[in-house]
Amino acid sequence: MFADDTAIITQIKRFSIVISNLQHYISLLEHWLTDWKIKINASKSACLMFTRRSQLPVGLTPVTIFGQPVPWINVARYIGLFLDAKLTFAHHIEQTRRKENAVHAMLKRLISRRSNLAIRLNVLLFNSIIRPVMCYGSQIWGPAGMCYLKKLHTLTNSFLRQIVNAPWFVRNEVIYRK
Repeated sequence: MFADDTAIITQIKRFSIVISNLQHYISLLEHWLTDWKIKINASKSACLMFTRRSQLPVGLTPVTIFGQPVPWINVARYIGLFLDAKLTFAHHIEQTRRKENAVHAMLKRLISRRSNLAIRLNVLLFNSIIRPVMCYGSQIWGPAGMCYLKKLHTLTNSFLRQIVNAPWFVRNEVIYRK
């Protein structure tokens, strides 16, 4: 993540007009970058079209930056969030689960059922280290589909179940009340 991450957004229903508006703005941006002697790496640029359609139309005119074509992609990472073409956030939630599992693996000896730490310290570890990884950008991806959010919720439940050393038959509501 850098301070110079830039996104250009245009909104129109017809693809051809979207592309022409986008190319026009990029040409204005090129002039501004040239005037201020700022160089960009055009190979790191990408175009993402948010649409409900299953596929982009074939033969879209490529947008160019300084003469280099910019590829059309289905998932883009922007300021730590993975945005997909349909804004389902499925890829982002899967990446978040992987990160959460990696952090949990590092803390496994402290949080495991056989840990000698007090429950309140384990909960403090969860709230200060694991939960921020899970909740980053939740204001953006929070409206995602319930089927995706449930994956994060079940992972959180399993972590909390380990922290409080709850057996399989204890309901999750009881764990959350503790």
